[in-house]
Amino acid sequence: MENEQIKPVGPDERVESTEPAAAGIGHNLGPVFDVEKRDALAKQAEKFTSVSSAWAKHGVRDEKDEALITDQITGLRKLKKIVDEARIADKKPYDDAAKAVQAAYVPIIRKIEASIEALKPKLAAYLTEKQRRIEDERRKAQEQAAREAAEAQRLAQQAEEQQDIARRVEAEEAMKAAEKAARQAAKPVKAQARSASGAGRTISTRTIREARITNIRALFLHYQDKREVADVLLRLANADIRNKDVDETKIPGIEIKTRTVAV
Repeated sequence: MENEQIKPVGPDERVESTEPAAAGIGHNLGPVFDVEKRDALAKQAEKFTSVSSAWAKHGVRDEKDEALITDQITGLRKLKKIVDEARIADKKPYDDAAKAVQAAYVPIIRKIEASIEALKPKLAAYLTEKQRRIEDERRKAQEQAAREAAEAQRLAQQAEEQQDIARRVEAEEAMKAAEKAARQAAKPVKAQARSASGAGRTISTRTIREARITNIRALFLHYQDKREVADVLLRLANADIRNKDVDETKIPGIEIKTRTVAV
């Protein structure tokens, strides 16, 4: 195989893995990839991992260690490249199939979504006007109920003054009816579009609250203590200080630190 010439390099150059190779992923689901190739790579990776563990315990003490661990890291990088290339190769038929399915269905879905988005404003406009008519009718009903309640109250008071029991009872019943009508008129009613066939769901409107920035500095000051704001600013600052065309000395509010990593 292509990776047979790559081998781990340990601090004593004698470290070998004693753990068996892991079972192939999907071994009970059928040969969805080259199981033999995957298992060989897994075994190779186990050897490298075991040697890396030895290096982690041993550390780098002299120039010989320096050279050996450099070779180990180089081997790990080569093996990673080989494993990743094998992964990409085995996954490609499924990626291609997924792309084909997407290409077949997404244009249809987009046409449907575009149709929905084209029709929703039309229905929303009609429902808005319908809601306005409903509110107008509610207002008129409330005003009528208030007038009837006031009249019933006047008649009841008049009957009480005249000691007319029958008219007082009638006025009291009229007041109850007026109060019931007022409660009914006060109930909110939402305009809804119902299905003509009965098969579709009812559609109604919804009020969405959205912010529009009018003063970005004031908005920033309000949210400046949010962690998300700091994360965004840090990403922007790191991108600029790593850009050779940006004068980092003109970026306020930061200090630049360096750390050494092996590459």
